[in-house]
Amino acid sequence: MQPGARRDDRAVGWAAVALFTAFACAMLLWQVRAGPAAQLLAIPGATALGWLILPRLLGNRSVAVRVLGTVSAFLIVSGLFAGMLIQYFPIDRPKPYEKRVNMATGNCLRTTVLLALDKYPPQTVFTFVDMGPRLITITHHDAIAGPYHRNGDAILDVQHAFGGTPDQAHAIIRRHGATMLLLCPNAAESTNYKARSPKGFYAELAKNEVPAWLTPLPLPAKSPLRLFKVD
Repeated sequence: MQPGARRDDRAVGWAAVALFTAFACAMLLWQVRAGPAAQLLAIPGATALGWLILPRLLGNRSVAVRVLGTVSAFLIVSGLFAGMLIQYFPIDRPKPYEKRVNMATGNCLRTTVLLALDKYPPQTVFTFVDMGPRLITITHHDAIAGPYHRNGDAILDVQHAFGGTPDQAHAIIRRHGATMLLLCPNAAESTNYKARSPKGFYAELAKNEVPAWLTPLPLPAKSPLRLFKVD
């Protein structure tokens, strides 16, 4: 192959890498949740940079360049440096209340916590929208809704139940055939119900005002969840 043709091949290769990178940036400007796909598109470019830079650093005569240079280059090319540095920037520092909410949400979604629900026979569980997908993948129970745009009617039913009166919640829960109610106190989604409907069904449950048609069910002592039988 002639030298000129080889340069053309390199140009085509870098053009492809640049195209993938441009698509990755465009996706991030479109929606933040496109981040995982954007990262996948960036892999060819990061690999190409590593292929060019790392061998030269590893072949350097200086020990400092071989060790520190290689490590630094890897952190930069892989993007790991961003996660290491961002914690030192004074932006979006979570407040104590936000930390408590984030911790509650994470604790309720832990596999070991949800598996405790399998002590009860399989049934439909009425719970927060954000907990639905995790519930059906970890346990043998069914849920009502998940955070998906094609699930709009079910999402509204969950929101109306937790934000309305106890009688409205009872009617919605029965209509969906749910026989258990699952709560995660202080979870991110629950804060919306308390803020929007301070006298609603969930706000009353948060104050331990439980209607007669709900019977508390036992869970492990340290479980962050609250479970009820729908009578």
